[in-house]
Amino acid sequence: MAILGGLIASLVGGAVFYYLTSVKVGHKNKRELSLRLNEAKQLGREGRFDDSLDICHQLLDKVNVAKTPETYASIRNVEAAAYLGMALRDKKEEHVDKATAAIQASLKMLGQRRKSIEYSIAHKNLGDALRLRSEVRNREENASKSIQAYLAALDGLDSTKNRFEWAEASVALGDAYRILFEVDGNEGHLRRSISLLQAIVDSLDDREYSREIARAFINLGNAFGRLSQVRDRRTNSEASIESYERALKMLSVEEDPYFFGLAYMNLGNAKLSLSEVIDQNQNLKGAISSYDRALRIFDEEEYPILHGRLLNNLCFAYGKLAESENQAENALMAVSFGEHALKTRNIRDYPLEYAKTQKNLGIALFHVADATHSIDSLLDSQKAFAEALQIYDSHYYREYHDEVSLWMLRIEDEMRKK
Repeated sequence: MAILGGLIASLVGGAVFYYLTSVKVGHKNKRELSLRLNEAKQLGREGRFDDSLDICHQLLDKVNVAKTPETYASIRNVEAAAYLGMALRDKKEEHVDKATAAIQASLKMLGQRRKSIEYSIAHKNLGDALRLRSEVRNREENASKSIQAYLAALDGLDSTKNRFEWAEASVALGDAYRILFEVDGNEGHLRRSISLLQAIVDSLDDREYSREIARAFINLGNAFGRLSQVRDRRTNSEASIESYERALKMLSVEEDPYFFGLAYMNLGNAKLSLSEVIDQNQNLKGAISSYDRALRIFDEEEYPILHGRLLNNLCFAYGKLAESENQAENALMAVSFGEHALKTRNIRDYPLEYAKTQKNLGIALFHVADATHSIDSLLDSQKAFAEALQIYDSHYYREYHDEVSLWMLRIEDEMRKK
């Protein structure tokens, strides 16, 4: 009996030891997983998306899905955020598809846990995915769905307890309303965007939430920029410029290169808009300076789409400047940027961007021909406009078609004179 009692005591003691050891190991593993996941989040915020994804995929191999569904969902949410970040650089549809798969896996695991913070993060990511997809296809449908996703995210977030997540979702929602305006032209969406973003800026502590406030200012600048195209161009363009400048004061190129570059690019757009109503040359030069600064960040290898967009914008700005100052020099600069832009803006993958750049290049070449009396430049201008008209048909793109057609008539007049 004593032996039996000793055996039982030994077994119980062993079981207790095994349990305590397992608990310690479990806590250690959980702690390590949490640290690694936070590392993946931070890498994503720094724009190191490949490194963030590597950690996520390693963690997905280790996590016990059945026992820790929230942890699994959290990893999937970080994975989705990394793919969404990559979509801003290139291969938009491919990366959005991968992000969507991760989001769906997260939501499937969470079920109907609407008050779970991971449920809200998944819906915020879903809103981002739909917003990006709206830039490629089914614009109105995806823009509307993105707003519903952001609202679902906010429904599960407490603006005090989940301040950071609430701020991110709210800033994104504000920009989604601006995108919806671009689809249906309802000015009320723009007003709602501006009102919401302004309220966010006013409610957040700029020391603790400087990054979120900076993004709100960028989106606010976007909204004022769109409003300037509807009414009060000078007032709203100036409000747009002020918003971008306030964002830049809160950003650094080291910590937020993407948003730092984006703020400069959009600042250039706002100055370009302002140049149409006041101080044309001064604002055109300001736009060029802003584009140049953004171009140092959005290089061709890492950000081919944005790089091409900036080159096109520089082509347009120098072309406008050529109309009133140093015509030959500025027109040649415009041609150089336009030709470079076409290396990434090909007709197959980016037809509308291709047409826009060919139009701007045609204008620049016309100014070169005017300044140098070059028949070759005039013929090259004609070719560029003809390329633009391949895309700008009179049915779907009437305004652009008519603009380019007028330039073609000007070229024909010039050819007759020669």
